[in-house]
Amino acid sequence: MEAQTAYPRTLNGKRIVVLGGTSGMGFAAAEMAAREGAAIVVASSRREHIDRAITRLPKGTEGYTIDLSNEEHVRDFFTHLGAFDHLVFTAGDMLQRSELSETNVEQARHFFDLRFWGAFMAAKYGSSHIRPGGSIVLTSGIAGRRPHKGGRLGQASVVPSRH
Repeated sequence: MEAQTAYPRTLNGKRIVVLGGTSGMGFAAAEMAAREGAAIVVASSRREHIDRAITRLPKGTEGYTIDLSNEEHVRDFFTHLGAFDHLVFTAGDMLQRSELSETNVEQARHFFDLRFWGAFMAAKYGSSHIRPGGSIVLTSGIAGRRPHKGGRLGQASVVPSRH
């Protein structure tokens, strides 16, 4: 029989921060962690998404509006937030598929700023607030594993973060 690890495999009593936690994979992660007894913090760029998510999550769930592509906002968010146990990054705008020649460069920059640099800054500024035994989870979605025509931007922004 295998010996138990030094860290119990439970989220009960843990504080989980889910960036992009108001919809999709992020909301599912927040919901699952809440069912396991975790205190949940969700963040999104859209206040209406936060308000809707909080009504569907347990009482006491915290919700914050944040621009994850803005370094000052990310740094201030973690400074204000204080200690927590696990960080989950699922934030990202909907992937727009188009031919490279038709891709709007400003939209592409915003997408990359959020998916790549947003995750980088969350790890950079959040890591010092994670309690011992905690973790950082960066998600990438399916674009990095199942390339498709017109998906070059999505693939470029997520592949570096999935390993």
